[in-house]
Amino acid sequence: MREAEVAVLSDSNLVTAVITDLFCKLGKKQTVKALSSWSYDVLSKNKIDEALLKQLSTLYPNALPKVQIVTAKNMESLIKESSEFRKKVRGVAVGRLG
Repeated sequence: MREAEVAVLSDSNLVTAVITDLFCKLGKKQTVKALSSWSYDVLSKNKIDEALLKQLSTLYPNALPKVQIVTAKNMESLIKESSEFRKKVRGVAVGRLG
């Protein structure tokens, strides 16, 4: 997390596929801008692959997983939140591994 520009807290790698799709279409600067306002509306406006968007909305009908730009200000809280999330998703023993 300390070297990351983007934090993703998700139990599915589908979010990574969506971010990759954004990056391929928009480039880094515009992808970071889109991720800073992470929402279904932003994804639709940026013409995310329809199949990916449909899978995402099926998997997460109420709210998207957390995606946040990492800054010096939020890094420590994101590290803590990420650690707790990993323990929940993977189990305590594996989650501690990072």
